[in-house]
Amino acid sequence: MPARNYAVLARSLRLVHNLPMKSGTLNLPPQAEVEGKLLQLLAARSRPLTTTEVYRSLADIFNLSLAQRDARRERGNDPAWNWLVRRAMQRLVAKGWADHRQHASWAATEKGRSIQQEREKIIAQGGLDLFGET
Repeated sequence: MPARNYAVLARSLRLVHNLPMKSGTLNLPPQAEVEGKLLQLLAARSRPLTTTEVYRSLADIFNLSLAQRDARRERGNDPAWNWLVRRAMQRLVAKGWADHRQHASWAATEKGRSIQQEREKIIAQGGLDLFGET
């Protein structure tokens, strides 16, 4: 993700209430990393996950604090973390790698499972994958 997009994301994730964080912004993982972990999470499950399960599981994977999980965005009333995860899911859906046509049901598509298997092979060989992880 270009540096300009990080700045836009950082601005959109400013806290509305006072929490002790650098520059008044929330320190959340980059969207690309969230996308990668989300695809990995969905592909590993044989059944769709609920929205709450996805938010909680990914927050645990990234070791987010309660403050990071609950901090609100300037615009909107939802937690910034939930917004970031939803944006990651939207991108996976746009690529055809995930599906959430049913309300509160998130799953990897067959294409997404295939992509995840390829990612795991590349990472196992020490290479960079589609999301920039090593």
